[in-house]
Amino acid sequence: MSEDLQAAEHMLGGAMEALTRSETGPWSEMFHEDGAMEFPFAPPGYPPRLDGKSAIADFIKGYPDHVNLKSMTFTGSYYSGNTLIIEMVGDATSLPAGNDFTMKYVAVITVRDGKFVLYKDYWDPLVGIKAMGGLEALEALGAGGIA
Repeated sequence: MSEDLQAAEHMLGGAMEALTRSETGPWSEMFHEDGAMEFPFAPPGYPPRLDGKSAIADFIKGYPDHVNLKSMTFTGSYYSGNTLIIEMVGDATSLPAGNDFTMKYVAVITVRDGKFVLYKDYWDPLVGIKAMGGLEALEALGAGGIA
């Protein structure tokens, strides 16, 4: 299974690289049709879960309007069964507020047949709130984009 997880890690890296070019297609293509994303630390107004590849695609399509992702660096990778755990650090600019920010993430990803069935996105909403210029701006992002 570690080869499958290594391939999934590579696929995630490619999707992150695409986001630096404001391309959102590779992100949703990582998921099974019945895949889901969870945001365990979702602030008010931000969806705690997205069910289905189409919901994920709809959500991510607004990303380039809100965030200019400059880089995403993987700082740790861990494999266990069909689960991939990635630690990463992203450098970006909030387009609404013009604030540069650095966000640390931990993603816990369940993989089936080379695609993601569950992506748990652990990020710090306080960094997002500050970067976006306040909770209302982050809520607007949650309604049509991803942090």
